[in-house]
Amino acid sequence: MREIKYRALYKPYNVMIPWAQIEAMIDGKQIIVQKKELWAGKPNEQVEYESLRGNPFHHIDLIMLEYTGLKNKNGKEIYDGDICKFVKGGAIFKCIFNLGRFYLSDGLCGFYMKEDWNEEVEVIGNIYENPELLKEKS
Repeated sequence: MREIKYRALYKPYNVMIPWAQIEAMIDGKQIIVQKKELWAGKPNEQVEYESLRGNPFHHIDLIMLEYTGLKNKNGKEIYDGDICKFVKGGAIFKCIFNLGRFYLSDGLCGFYMKEDWNEEVEVIGNIYENPELLKEKS
């Protein structure tokens, strides 16, 4: 049985929130989200941030992305919305959750993901932070 966990995109800042912070929100704790560009901690720069609290599955500014239970060739977890590239051939697909299963689609065709693909697939981005990766293939 696969591990059930999520990450979330915080839409106003276009920043991914990891599972540990989502779990904290579920437990009723407040989390802090900073704008991505400011993570480098440049001096004399105002840091913009938001504090979030409440059920993350009902939060209007969060897009919840489910973990597939699979990892890529580098051991990176594959989530709904990830953009994957096949090592052989270089074909690029996006990971989609539909009808209770995960599959890879290029917009024209799709196929269900298999557990033994970890050496064949590499996560190269996601549809929210790197949409240009899908445009490159066309």
